Amino acid sequence: MAGRFLVVLFVFALLGGCGGSYSRLVKENSVQSLASLNAEFKAAGNHTTLVPTSGVSGAPARLAVHEIGVKGDRELLIFVHGVFSDHRMWRFMAGDLAKEYDVILLDLPGCGEADKPDPDKHPPSTYGPADMTRRLLETLRSYMQSRPADTPVTLITHSYAGALAIRMYADPVLRKDFADVTDRIGRMILFAPLDVAVEKAHPILIELGRISGIRVWSALQTGLLRETVAKGMLENAYHPHRALKEEADAKIKVLTDWNSRRAMQATLNRAVPTLKGRPDWEKIDPIVAAYRGVDRPCLIVWGVHDEVLPVSMGYKLAAQLPGARLLTIPDGMHSFPTEQPELAAAIVREFLAGRTMGRTVAPAEETQTAK
Repeated sequence: MAGRFLVVLFVFALLGGCGGSYSRLVKENSVQSLASLNAEFKAAGNHTTLVPTSGVSGAPARLAVHEIGVKGDRELLIFVHGVFSDHRMWRFMAGDLAKEYDVILLDLPGCGEADKPDPDKHPPSTYGPADMTRRLLETLRSYMQSRPADTPVTLITHSYAGALAIRMYADPVLRKDFADVTDRIGRMILFAPLDVAVEKAHPILIELGRISGIRVWSALQTGLLRETVAKGMLENAYHPHRALKEEADAKIKVLTDWNSRRAMQATLNRAVPTLKGRPDWEKIDPIVAAYRGVDRPCLIVWGVHDEVLPVSMGYKLAAQLPGARLLTIPDGMHSFPTEQPELAAAIVREFLAGRTMGRTVAPAEETQTAK
């Protein structure tokens, strides 16, 4: 892999770093609907608070809580991002929804404005799912103390954060320790949530978890980094005219910042239990078995053409989470909430209004066996 990368880098350098992927990306304000939604986000205001957490590892890290147009007397929507992202992934939805709801956006450790502890200087559990889930719950406990006890609360997540949301209810220890938080969250919307039972990670995720600072620096000097990130953005957008320069620039910033990149890699590499490069099924199976404890009404939303986490994962989770329904988006991919925020916000509104959406998926033990 390293040798192939150096060959590509050398050829790219000989060509003078020419490439057209980045030039095909668009500025978000050049898309009229996104420009309008971005303006609403900025107009709503953003009050940011850093909340200290200790997690499982005990390593100190403050999570960032961004209040978007919060008035204090409305239903509360809590948004949590996935890996290689931060709270701004929700910007095109947050300002719009803040017209009707109180909205808070969280930055997980290592992301956005949250602290980025060095994974090499803290216990291995740091940045692991158990650690991240406890930190998320600590943050929500701190924030909810200032809210009326009868405030309706909905948790909305994307990708990796979905695994944390599931763990909040599936882990009996966390459920007991943070009952004051989990009991107040009435329902959840999970956009392409990660299932820990992953047989093989996507090659892009593997590469992101391994890439060194030297390779990043070399690719940055020749322009290869910008072109590679842009190419990935275009390939993972169902509507290429909505593949945004700002999103590419944000990912490049993560890769070129030592603290952000190391935190992102630690989160990726510890997301799923592994043993000698393979899934550690002895640890994974009990986690999956505990999914039956997720008793909150839950809408799982999945892009049919998601190439990072396949839609089959959505069907599996919908069958294993009690009360879950699956809504598939025919023209959606992994970053559906950012690429099609108008539709994503409409789904949120419909769900909050009590509309029946998506389909139920029969648990495996209830399906007919072919004869």
